[in-house]
Amino acid sequence: MKKIIFAIICFIFSITGVMASEIPNSIFYLNDGLYSYLYENESINNLLDSDHEIYVEYRLYIDSDELKTLEKKEVNKDVNNYLLITKDDDIFEKLDEKNLQIDCRYVVDGNSYDWSEKENIISLDLIDIPKPKISNLKIDSKITYKIDNEDEINSFLKTYLMVFNKELNYIEEYRINDENWISESFNSKIDLEDIKIDFRIKYKIDSEESEYSNILTYEKHPERICMFGSDICCNTILDVSICIWIFSIFIIFVIVLIYIDHKKRLIKEA
Repeated sequence: MKKIIFAIICFIFSITGVMASEIPNSIFYLNDGLYSYLYENESINNLLDSDHEIYVEYRLYIDSDELKTLEKKEVNKDVNNYLLITKDDDIFEKLDEKNLQIDCRYVVDGNSYDWSEKENIISLDLIDIPKPKISNLKIDSKITYKIDNEDEINSFLKTYLMVFNKELNYIEEYRINDENWISESFNSKIDLEDIKIDFRIKYKIDSEESEYSNILTYEKHPERICMFGSDICCNTILDVSICIWIFSIFIIFVIVLIYIDHKKRLIKEA
């Protein structure tokens, strides 16, 4: 019996010891209210599986002075975002990113544990998102390229995508011979021996999207063979070489001169 009681006491103390060292790791942000994004915690999840009641308690500070202890939020393994203050709350109007701080702690089965360090709220607005920059365009059966500032884009959006569980989607667009831009899959059967292809990208997150990237161009044409080896003869009018037009006009002019000369001789002989 003593061994059983001792085992139970050890179990309780082992839980207490684990939990006392567990401090919530959160991101605090303003949206349509004040929210906390709570990172997953393996120890906490294990206790949830054992039917423990676990809450997170928050304290709000303005200019380092405690303003209010907020209502505890029950931890749920399937939820990461917790609404702490609604948009309609009087305190919400006083909140300022520069002087607002928050800390929090776990409360397990009514027992409170260590407070986290005070944290500022962060801005998650998608303002001035980086414009993509691309290079190294290659086209054969598909289009390949390099996003030069991909790390910058991923770093800028990392927290936003994690907090709101969103995905970053790149949209590719190309146009052929200066026609309209299209975003359909590239047609691998296109003749690449005589063509001009312009290519650009942008990315979207929900309804928000970036500016278009710079434009890269692939261009290839058959070698031109001009009449008489002159570049001027490669210019055309109505798809006919300008040299043929000049030659044709010259021939007509000569025929007209011969005809006029012939008429003059006939008049003299008469």
